[in-house]
Amino acid sequence: MSKLQTLKSTLPVLDNRRVQTMQAGSWRTSDQTAAQRGYGYKWQKAREQFLREHPLCLTC
Repeated sequence: MSKLQTLKSTLPVLDNRRVQTMQAGSWRTSDQTAAQRGYGYKWQKAREQFLREHPLCLTC
């Protein structure tokens, strides 16, 4: 019996380098909680009320 040949991939080879998705100093890179960033109980209640009064975005 002869050995089977493997087919070469037709998919392009992707670049392995990583792309930086988050900026240094971004809130996503810090260890602060939402409350520490200023989004505490009062803000959450104000947000909830605003969304209740304005359920659609400005475009809609």
